[in-house]
Amino acid sequence: MKHLNILVVVATVAYAFLDKYLGIVVEPYVYISFLLFAAINGTLLRYGYVEMAKVFGLVLFNVMIFIVATSEPFSTGMYLQYVTAGSVALALYGYEQWKGALLFVLLSLILNVIVFTSEVSFIPWRAVESDQANVFFVINTLIAAVVSVYAFMFYSKINYESELALKANENIIRNQNAELLKANEELDRFVYSASHDLRSPLATLTGLINLSKLEKDDAEKLKYLDLMKERIRAMDSFISEIIDYSRNSRVEVKKEDVNAKMFLESIADDLRYYAGKESIEIHWEIPEDLVIVTDLSRLKIIFSNLISNAIKYHDPAKKISWIKLKTESDIQEIKIIVEDNGIGINKELKDSIFDMFYRAHEHSTGSGLGLYIVKETLAKLNGKIVVESSEGEGSRFLVTLPATLK
Repeated sequence: MKHLNILVVVATVAYAFLDKYLGIVVEPYVYISFLLFAAINGTLLRYGYVEMAKVFGLVLFNVMIFIVATSEPFSTGMYLQYVTAGSVALALYGYEQWKGALLFVLLSLILNVIVFTSEVSFIPWRAVESDQANVFFVINTLIAAVVSVYAFMFYSKINYESELALKANENIIRNQNAELLKANEELDRFVYSASHDLRSPLATLTGLINLSKLEKDDAEKLKYLDLMKERIRAMDSFISEIIDYSRNSRVEVKKEDVNAKMFLESIADDLRYYAGKESIEIHWEIPEDLVIVTDLSRLKIIFSNLISNAIKYHDPAKKISWIKLKTESDIQEIKIIVEDNGIGINKELKDSIFDMFYRAHEHSTGSGLGLYIVKETLAKLNGKIVVESSEGEGSRFLVTLPATLK
């Protein structure tokens, strides 16, 4: 409708200059009427009365063409503007409102027929010579052709964009369905495994309590209490992992500056009382001033898991056990490497260690959630993780993060 208004204004001004140039007398109110029509229609659009503007614009445009066409010879081709009116109606209403489109096309057709079959005239007759009529006919033909092509292209563009939007929505829905399937599968596995991992320590505690009731030796009772404490610690660790998993899924990412070395040193310090930590050397190859813009709480989840695993799965048979922490960085990304000379991972199992509740070692005491949470947390940070490991030789976990989280 805005483009129709512009067309009306441009055509009116052009006709006014052409009439003056050719010496054709036209009453000023004819030009004023077309300009007023464009102004009123533009005002309706500006204030959001789109449907009213469509009806007002198409009805009045048809009537004004009728009044002008009946006041001049057919040879000027003014009646061709009904093609313009019909094309605009079809473009404005489209297939969804085909009844409205056909109604206005029918209006244009009826008025066109009346122009040809009657001699009625509502404004003074405009005498036009043959040469002048030819000029007007060419102009009216061009206007009708240009508007018709534009209307067709306009409607084709809408269809094309709608098709693209449908395809995009289809891809979004397909991805959402895939995510839902994954979430449902993970939920089923989570409920089954979590219920087992929560009930198992409780069953053990119940058994230990019953045994301690029967035991008269205080030293044996203390052993039972230590075993109970260990089972409670395992359950608390498992619940903490569930909380980490839940928080990662629901809490928004918070960006902040993190000094890589200070952060990793704090993680190692938090694990200083971890079983086996006292016999492990930690080697640092991290610049003092390396800063990452990322989510600190999620970063802590990732490296607490990786460093604690390196401690947990160290090889007691080796004279010296070590963990090496180093970084490689450029403008776009930062790589943080956690390497150890521990017991390593069987190469056949390496691709499965990031699965939910997967335990790579038979003697593993963990829940099997840790590395799965690492992978999911890294996905939230637009990062990735790669593992290189040889059984009996050690493991190397390479974490890649964007230097600045977007």
